[in-house]
Amino acid sequence: MRKPSKFFLSAYGILGFAFTFLVGVLCFLFIPNSYLTPFLLGWINDQGWGTFDVKYISLHPRHVHLKDVKYTPDPQIPALTTGEVDISIYWDQFVPKFQSVTLKNLKISKNVIENMMESPSSSPIRAPTLTFENAVLYSEEISFPFNVIFNGTFVPGISFDGHLIFKFSKGEFQGKLTSTLSMSSIKAYVTDLSAKFKGWDHVPLLGQGELIFEDSVLKAKLSSKSPALKLDGQCSYAIVDQSGGCSLTYSSKMLERVIPKGWLESYAIDNFSGELEGATQLIIKDGLVKPITGKATIAHVSFNHPYVHVQSIKTSVQYAFDKELSFPQQILNVSADKVNVGVPLSHIQFALQWDGRNRYYLQEGSASLEGGSVNTKDLSLTLPFQRIDFPLEFKGIPAQFFVTLSQVPSLDVSGHVAGHLNMQLSATDYGVGAGSTLYIQDPPGTIQYRSGTEPKQILSLKGNESPMDLVFLALWNFQYEKLSLDLEKPLQGQLQATLHLNGKNPQLLNGQPFEFNIKATGQLKELIENVFYSITKS
Repeated sequence: MRKPSKFFLSAYGILGFAFTFLVGVLCFLFIPNSYLTPFLLGWINDQGWGTFDVKYISLHPRHVHLKDVKYTPDPQIPALTTGEVDISIYWDQFVPKFQSVTLKNLKISKNVIENMMESPSSSPIRAPTLTFENAVLYSEEISFPFNVIFNGTFVPGISFDGHLIFKFSKGEFQGKLTSTLSMSSIKAYVTDLSAKFKGWDHVPLLGQGELIFEDSVLKAKLSSKSPALKLDGQCSYAIVDQSGGCSLTYSSKMLERVIPKGWLESYAIDNFSGELEGATQLIIKDGLVKPITGKATIAHVSFNHPYVHVQSIKTSVQYAFDKELSFPQQILNVSADKVNVGVPLSHIQFALQWDGRNRYYLQEGSASLEGGSVNTKDLSLTLPFQRIDFPLEFKGIPAQFFVTLSQVPSLDVSGHVAGHLNMQLSATDYGVGAGSTLYIQDPPGTIQYRSGTEPKQILSLKGNESPMDLVFLALWNFQYEKLSLDLEKPLQGQLQATLHLNGKNPQLLNGQPFEFNIKATGQLKELIENVFYSITKS
């Protein structure tokens, strides 16, 4: 049998030191620490493993604790350094057992791992709870930081079995690990795999995985079938070509258990539900990792908000990882069954061009409203916004809907509204640009504004009525041939409205036709403002 190399001895020098120290403790239990420490360290440092320096030793009847152990490897041992080691040992019926070993700031070169695998041992070692804090595995090309807690059994260079916890800045993975090792191949299997992510602790991610290294090709698989989130991942990497890649698919039928609750609460969203599916790709070519890309689709997303109620929204978004999450410039095609923003819109569809940051351009959008349609286009938006300008096109919307929306009593209007509004929005007010008009698209029709008892003037006029008095008298039962409204309102300014009305009241002036082209003031202006304010507020 080939003699174990010094590289193998060095890799377990810390454990050997701890066992040797235990023997010394049993023999010299009552010797003061100041005498015991140099005696033990003098013998250990002569074994060729390197130099140990212990700053603190605590002795108890059944327990020994070594803290702040400094280890300097022998010069022949390449690149194995640690900043600090804590070792806890106890014994039961005079049988020594390691309780835990914590190695902090450990640096391990690729050569150390390769030499360990070249020096197999036939003796299994029952490992203590072994913790690596701020450890780094590195080579000339890359470095890989990690934090690992292991509890199990291993045969050096042959097998490794136990419970593994892998911690990183955003969470941790843990599971049962079974592996076989050799210089030419590695086969490792993880079962009972679970994961926790900061802010996502309520997501139960459970699964299994495997890693196989044979013929200079590394392959890995990961599968999770938890109720909230399903994952399937595969990776392949050829060492010789330094090329390969990974693909990950994921889906969730319960998106409400995946989205962090804190995020929903910050936007005052409740009753959230939805579905998610997507895929992510990673490509390595000639040793270089290209930015990770992916696409996610959300569907059947519904939620409530103080100002908006959404039912069954759907869209897809592309994303990338290059040190951090980012979004490329793309067009978002969004659809929703129903959105209530004060008015009950349905069958919403719009195409939104997004620069991946805070600038948006709405190419076109449409929605149904009470059997009619609302359309817009050419909307540019930068968040946070100072002002937005966009057109609104109305067609086929029942006129009575607007009356009901504005809660104006005693007003009935037949017909359907069409028209065009040049809308302006700021953070505090709205405006209506010049050229904005709403009209009845299917005359003739009727208007009945009966806010009180029937006025006697309808039957007998005195001849001194103002034009506005005549308008309200006529509106008691007006049969119109034409009805339109021109609107204009500067931001932070007053609404200006001009009413165009042709028709007659059969009970007024023997049914004489009226044609009004007047600027709304007083009660009529208030009526129009109530209707229009309700629309724009929505």
